Amino acid sequence: MLEKYDNKLDELQEDLEIRELKIIEYEKDMSGSKDKIKIESLEEKIQFITAMLGRLKDMHEASLKEGGRPSQL
Repeated sequence: MLEKYDNKLDELQEDLEIRELKIIEYEKDMSGSKDKIKIESLEEKIQFITAMLGRLKDMHEASLKEGGRPSQL
């Protein structure tokens, strides 16, 4: 029973993180981005997270090139 609880907690945490990422993307969309977000299936979640990680990596690398300190995520 405790294992089921842990699994459900992990699932809910993942859903919360996805929703937070969606909010960031919606804010970008409101500022002029034409890309619409569609996260319905597990594959779409993976694609979305992969894209977000790619953007964070690019931001980190740009920060290092500018001579700044790495950002704390």
